[in-house]
Amino acid sequence: TNKSTMKQKAAVIYYFLLRFVVLSAFSSAQPTNNVTTEELVDCPLCADPSHTPQDPFSVFVSGESTLSCQTAYDLGILRLPQDNCTFWQNRGTNICQCAAEPPPRNDCTLCEDGGLLPDPFLEGRPGIACAQLQIEAKRDNLENCIVWQQTQGVYCGCENPNVTSDEYSVCRFCADDVDLFDPLAIIVQTRNLGKSDSFSCGEAEFEANLPENSGRCLDYMELYGKHCCRVPSTLPPIGGNISTENGGTSNAVRTRRTSLLCSSIVINAAITFWMILPAMLC
Repeated sequence: TNKSTMKQKAAVIYYFLLRFVVLSAFSSAQPTNNVTTEELVDCPLCADPSHTPQDPFSVFVSGESTLSCQTAYDLGILRLPQDNCTFWQNRGTNICQCAAEPPPRNDCTLCEDGGLLPDPFLEGRPGIACAQLQIEAKRDNLENCIVWQQTQGVYCGCENPNVTSDEYSVCRFCADDVDLFDPLAIIVQTRNLGKSDSFSCGEAEFEANLPENSGRCLDYMELYGKHCCRVPSTLPPIGGNISTENGGTSNAVRTRRTSLLCSSIVINAAITFWMILPAMLC
C-alpha cells in the first residue's frame, strides 16, 4: 500500500540521515589534514561483529545526537579513525552490553522483599531518584545486590531487616545500626594539583560495603565519619554540605527527602521513545 511504502521510505531516509549525523560528529572532532583514507577502520558498535547489544534501549550521546543502543547498532559498520572507533565500541561494551548472549538475569530490587519502592521519586543520590537507582542496581553485578539493599535501599525508605541484621556486618559510618543523618550530604575531597572530587555520604557508605573493600570499614569511618555523622545546631538544607563545627553526633534521623525529579524522568522517557520511534515505523 502507499502508506506502507511511505513508511519504508521514511525509515530509509532517517537511517541515512542519522548515519550522516554520527559520522559528521566524529569527523568534526578530527583535524581533516591529518586523517587519510588509509587511517580509517571498519567499526561496528560491537567489537565482535557476532555480538549484539543486550541492552538495546539504553541511550548515549554521540556528538549532538542521543542514540539508543539499538539505533546505533542498526547503523551498521562505520568508517572511523581508530581512536574514534575505540570510543564508539566502548559505548557498545559499557552501555549497550554487547555480548553473544544475555548476561545472567539480575532481578535485584532495593527492597529485599521484592516489593515496590515506598517513594520512587525520593532523591536517593544527589540529583538521582530512587526509581533510577533501582535500574542501576539491576545493571550492576548480581553479587552487589545486597550492598544496594543495605545502603541505597534503606535510604530510599525500604524496610530491609534481613540484609541489615548483625549477620551481615554492615559498615555504618556513624555507629553500628545507625543510619546516616543525611545521605545526600556532599563530601569534597581535594587531590593533587588542586583537583577535587565530590560525592555524597551515601555513595561513600555504599562503596565501603562493596566486596572489594571488605575489612576497610574503619578506614572509611576515619575518612568520612566526621563529615557525615555530625548534626549542626542549625540544620542545613537537605542535601547541603554538613558543617562539622560544634555539632553533636546524630542518632540517625532518617530523613525523607522530597525530590523534584519527576520532570527529568519524564524527559528521559520521552527521549527513549523518540529513539525507538523509527523502529516502530518500519
